[in-house]
Order: sequence, then structure tokens, then C-alpha cells
Amino acid sequence: MEAALGIILLICFIGGFHPQSQIPKGEMNLAVGTEAMVRIRPNIKPLSDSAFKNIVKQQHDYSCGSAALGTLMNHCLGEQLSEKQIINGLMKYGDVEQIKRLRAFSLWDMQQFAEALGYKSGGFRAELADLKEPENWPCIVPIELFGYRHFVVLKGIHKDHVFVADPWRGNGSYPLNTFTKMWYKSILFKVFPDKECAVPRLALTEKDMRFIDQDMEKSLVLDPTRFSGLNEVNQNQIDSFSGQYKRFKN
Repeated sequence: MEAALGIILLICFIGGFHPQSQIPKGEMNLAVGTEAMVRIRPNIKPLSDSAFKNIVKQQHDYSCGSAALGTLMNHCLGEQLSEKQIINGLMKYGDVEQIKRLRAFSLWDMQQFAEALGYKSGGFRAELADLKEPENWPCIVPIELFGYRHFVVLKGIHKDHVFVADPWRGNGSYPLNTFTKMWYKSILFKVFPDKECAVPRLALTEKDMRFIDQDMEKSLVLDPTRFSGLNEVNQNQIDSFSGQYKRFKN
């Protein structure tokens, strides 16, 4: 009897076992509902895909210059160059001894490589007004970030916000006053196409515009007189907290 029961249980166990199918990359199983469970498989894209859209991501500590140049050439001028190809080009046409000594690429190296490909280019000492000129977008600018010099592609400026394609951090923006402090020696590097960008993927988009500008930030101040909940007890709590903060600060 016990043997027969064991066989029945084994059959039930084997019959109810279904090997888990392999989930394709980029998909995820989600169980929806509490009674009749429904499984959906939405496509999942990593955040890095969006953060580094239209950017040649730097693969080495020293390669922000080559990645920034690749971002500009691929997503504005219509080239299809890998970072490795650009590094090889910079090594071939740039100052090899300086590159080996500093373990970094200079704007001069970029200019030599760009001109070897048939593009006119150059570095300029610029002013803030030059950065605001749409005809200079996109361009490569050096910045100081965490104590290091770093190359990014400036995509444009909108409402006192500077939008950049950063080969290390991805797409992002800075308030204009913050960026001007980071901008290294007010240098701007431009590669001149024969006409407008062949593939203007670095142009500012509606998604870029959905930031909170400084005027809006300043206007977002809550008026306590509008809230009836701010009664005497609550005000006493605020005063008490303020006093504790002052003591802590001192």
C-alpha cells in the first residue's frame, strides 16, 4: 500500500513538473492578478541604452577625447567609426610621444585626425556668447570634472541649461552658471562639415527640454499661509526643529 502510494505521488510530481523556459534577453516575466494569474513579458531596456543614446561610450580612462570625437563624427557627420578605430587614427596622425607620456589625447591630435579624414577643424578660445550660438552646436569642449580634465560634446543651450553628450556619464545637462565654472580655459573645438549635420542626432529634443529651469525652481516656494494645517502646534514644531538645527550647526 505504501509502495503504491509512493508511486502515485511520484507520478503526480513528475507530471506537474515543467522545465522553466529560457527568457529571451531584454524580457521579463511578470505575474499579474491574484486569482487567475496572467503572465506578461514586457521588453526591458537597460537605463544605459537611454543614457548613452547617440554617444560613443569611452572604454578606457584615457579615451574621453577619442569617444567625444567619435560621438561628434558618427552622430553629426555621418561617419561610422568605432572608438578603437579613432584611437588608432589619433595614434597615427597625432603626437605619439606626447600621447604615450600623458596617456591622453589632445585637441591637436583630434585636429590632425579630422583633417586626415578630409574635415576642417580647429580649437578656439571662445566666449559664453559663442557657446550660445546654435551654429556652433555640436562642438567638443574640455571641462574640469572631479579635479580631472574631461572632453564632452556640447549639444546646445536652452533656458540657461547646457546639454552635453558625455562619453563617461552619458546624456545630461548643467545649469549655465555651473558649466561656465567647469569649462576649461574657455576652449571650444569645432569640426566643420560642408553643410549642416548630415545626421543631426545630437540636436536638442523635446525630452531634453523637460527639465526644471532656474526661474521655475525659484518660483517653487510654498506659501505657508495657504495651508490651514499650519496651526500653532505645527509652527511650534517648526520652531523647535529650527532651534535644534542651529544648535547642531553650531
